[in-house]
Amino acid sequence: MDSKVQKLPQSASPSNKIIQPSAREISNLPRRSLLKGVAAATASLYVSLTLPTSRTVAAPDAPAATPDAPAATPSAPAATSDSFTYSLEAAAPVKVAGGGGNKRGVAPANIPALKGISLQSVRINAGALREVHWHNAPELNFCVSGQGEFGIFIPGTTAASIFTIVPGSITFVPIGAPHYVRNTGSGVLHQIAGFSDESPKTFDLSNTLSLIPHDLLAQNVKLPAQSLPAFQQQSGLGMIPIEKVSLPQASATSPFTANIHNITPKNFEGGFTVPLTSQDISALNGIGFSYLQGKPGSLREPHWHPNAAELTYIIQGSAQGAIIASDKVHQTFTAQSGDVSFVPTNWLHYLNITSNDPLIMLAFFSNSSPTRIDFSQMMENFPRPLLAASLGPNLEIFQKVPELSGDLFLISKNIV
Repeated sequence: MDSKVQKLPQSASPSNKIIQPSAREISNLPRRSLLKGVAAATASLYVSLTLPTSRTVAAPDAPAATPDAPAATPSAPAATSDSFTYSLEAAAPVKVAGGGGNKRGVAPANIPALKGISLQSVRINAGALREVHWHNAPELNFCVSGQGEFGIFIPGTTAASIFTIVPGSITFVPIGAPHYVRNTGSGVLHQIAGFSDESPKTFDLSNTLSLIPHDLLAQNVKLPAQSLPAFQQQSGLGMIPIEKVSLPQASATSPFTANIHNITPKNFEGGFTVPLTSQDISALNGIGFSYLQGKPGSLREPHWHPNAAELTYIIQGSAQGAIIASDKVHQTFTAQSGDVSFVPTNWLHYLNITSNDPLIMLAFFSNSSPTRIDFSQMMENFPRPLLAASLGPNLEIFQKVPELSGDLFLISKNIV
């Protein structure tokens, strides 16, 4: 069967209910034992399904807020001091000022250990604009559903890059680069945005212009103050319903965006990943991304990232996992659609897929080129008796384990 990423939907419909992904028929793919057939781990074992819209929660009448990313959600479940997970989509959304949408964010108030990375789930209503703004941290933006237009201006260029985004689009925004997002579809535009800062700051155009005297703005555009119409200076609009106006035609491509459908995936026995690299977006710097799709019952083997913290968001499916630090500090957890999990740099962690549907997960990293060390790599690069010494006096404890050749990464459920 051909290997391919699940087809993404065109839009997300707003709803007053939590939308749970329905069970989907999965092709009867062979599951091979870890001990029998590791050499075939790179075979094409993908599942071709339709990616469901992530859970949508009704937006209650919440007080308007400026969209500094990511704000702690007022009515979110309380986080404990040792919690590394958070039910993001189960929290009430914050209505962003301007009335054009809402957001949910994960910050240190939700995961106290959070450091060097954060995440937002942003929904922009049909016909609305996320006004021009910029951040003090690099951003990677993934389009889950809907369609829109993205505009970004980079120092040293002569014009903004304006391009379309669709499900699967990944857009990189360098630190300080002004950008906007406009919903051009008929449904809600849903995006997951990752930042390489646990508490990034947002600067909105409406906030900044409101603090600049009118006569100085007139001087800036080389007009007498009386010739420049008075601006209706706003404060923190964030998302603005905008009437249809004549705008430049958006391009289908940009050097700041890529689509997971056009990136070669990495195949494994238990699924596949689509890592974003500088070959896909040459300007990528300071933040990384990977899309993961794992088969039911497969295992993302125990591993750690020596140079990056990780923050994940589950779009579909569920999994059980653990995050393990030194001195037996650890947390086990169950995560499902709409949940996020944080793994500090260098902490051991794994994920066991428990749902009947494939697991679809977005992973953001605090490094644009995250490295990893997998348990199977350690097994093959140290003498087995040396490793066995840590587990007891029997130095032959691994004698029945065959050579684990190749990059295992995602391992299918063993057949006993």
